[in-house]
Amino acid sequence: MTETGRILSDLKKSRKEHDRLLSYVHRYASTKGVNPKNVGLYVFPNGHIIQDRYPTKAASYEFECIAEMYKKGALF
Repeated sequence: MTETGRILSDLKKSRKEHDRLLSYVHRYASTKGVNPKNVGLYVFPNGHIIQDRYPTKAASYEFECIAEMYKKGALF
């Protein structure tokens, strides 16, 4: 594999991991009855999830707490 191919492959893996994290945070928030905006997410009507560009400090903290649970492998 060329160097460019390796970089693109790593970028794709990183993007997939970030998408999984966003999905996990959204599922966790929805099962706990929390508004996605309160955890720093924006959900489009078609189901696409993105991270809020300018979240509040509380939303950033909540997102990081849930992300730590995801990284540790804790299930909700």
